[in-house]
Amino acid sequence: MRGSPEVITVRGVGGVGDSPPRPDGTLKVTGEFAYASDLWIDGMLWGATLRSPHPRARIVAIDTAEALAQPGVHAVLTHEDVPGRRHYGLDHTWDQPVLAIGEVRHQGEPIALVAADHPETARRALAKIAIEWEVLEPLTDARRAAFDPSYPQVQERPNPARHQPVRVGDVEAARRLAEVVVSGTFAAAAMFLTPLAAVVPAQAAAPALVLVGALMMTAVRKIEWDSLDLAIPAFLTISLMPFTYSITNGVGAGIIAYTVIKAARGRLDEIHWLLWVISAIFVGYFGIGFVEGLID
Repeated sequence: MRGSPEVITVRGVGGVGDSPPRPDGTLKVTGEFAYASDLWIDGMLWGATLRSPHPRARIVAIDTAEALAQPGVHAVLTHEDVPGRRHYGLDHTWDQPVLAIGEVRHQGEPIALVAADHPETARRALAKIAIEWEVLEPLTDARRAAFDPSYPQVQERPNPARHQPVRVGDVEAARRLAEVVVSGTFAAAAMFLTPLAAVVPAQAAAPALVLVGALMMTAVRKIEWDSLDLAIPAFLTISLMPFTYSITNGVGAGIIAYTVIKAARGRLDEIHWLLWVISAIFVGYFGIGFVEGLID
C-alpha cells in the first residue's frame, strides 16, 4: 500500500494480529499454577478409594489393619463403617451399595476409603489393604438377566429392577387389522436418561442447561428485527424454552406476544380465530401456575 511504513516501530495493544499473553499462561507452563488438587489447608485430610479390579467377584475377606497402621493414615473405611442406609439408587430399588458388601458387580466398584494427611500416604495405604477374592463369571447377558429365571441374580433382589407394563387396547386385534406390522428391537435414549435425571441434583444439571440455552440463543442473530410483531414472539420463544426448561413456556409466550402485538397495532384481521383461542388457553395456563406459586 502506498504511503505505508516499511517497519512498524510501535505496536498497539489489543489490535488485530496481537497475541496477548494469558494471565495464567506463564504460571501453568512453569508449574506454579495452583489447581484444585494443589490447594492445602492446615489439618486437611486426603482421600483415596480402593476399587475392584474384577467385573464380578466375591469378597471372601478384607484386612485393613496394615493400612490403618501406616503413619499418617487417620481412617480406613469399608461398608461396615457407613452409617444408616448402606445402599442408594432409585426409590424402588436402592440396590447400589455405597461401598461393596460381600461382592463386587462391576470393575471399578468402590470397596474401601482411606483418609490420610498426604495424598501419597493415602495411595500407599490402599496398596496395603489385603483382599481375598473369589473371582466369578461376569454376568453380561442383559436379556437373559431380565427374562430367564435360571440366570444368576445380579442383585439380591430379582433381576428385573421394575416391571411396568403399558398396554392399551387389543394389540392382537390391531395386528390383524393392520396393513403393515413392523417388528424389531428399538432403543431410545430417554430410557437411559430418565432414571439418570431422577438422581442428578438440579445444581449439577443447571450448568448443562445454561450451556444448551446459550447454544440455542445463537438463533437470535437470525431474527429480522425490522418486523417487531414477528421478532418479539420469536425472541421470547427461543429464549424461554431453554432457560425455563419448558417448550410450553416458550411457545405459549410467543403466541400470546404475537396476538397482543397484532391487536395493539390494530391488525385484528391478521389474527386467526384459532390464535385467540390458543392465546386464551395459555393465559389461563400461566395464570393458574402463577396463583399456585403464590399459594405455595
